Amino acid sequence: MEVARNDDKDKPTSAAPGNVPPTTSLAEIEMLSDVLAHLDEDATTVSSRLADLVRCAMCSDSATIAIDGIPNSDSGEAATASVLVEPIRREGRIIGQIAIGRRDRPFHAADAARLKSYTCLVSNLLAA
Repeated sequence: MEVARNDDKDKPTSAAPGNVPPTTSLAEIEMLSDVLAHLDEDATTVSSRLADLVRCAMCSDSATIAIDGIPNSDSGEAATASVLVEPIRREGRIIGQIAIGRRDRPFHAADAARLKSYTCLVSNLLAA
């Protein structure tokens, strides 16, 4: 657990939940390995695997990857409204987006940063 110091009392206090970076689960690592092992499959299948990975990594009910030239890939509950959306960029232009559905706890800045990292991964793997 990350520990922050309170200068007034000089006692350790818990860091705010939004300041603690999300941890990577074993399931997330296994899913990423699976995506990388199957990069020779068609872009739609790879995108579908990536949507499952992002949903798992973000602990959300759903994830949708929409990228130019590839059918949308949905993972999880289809009726879930988007709570967090990050554009996918390639060479300075927006080529799609990843939309994340709700989860049982709020999203924080560290979650948004993690999603941004996944948009880079998706861009590099699908938009080559």
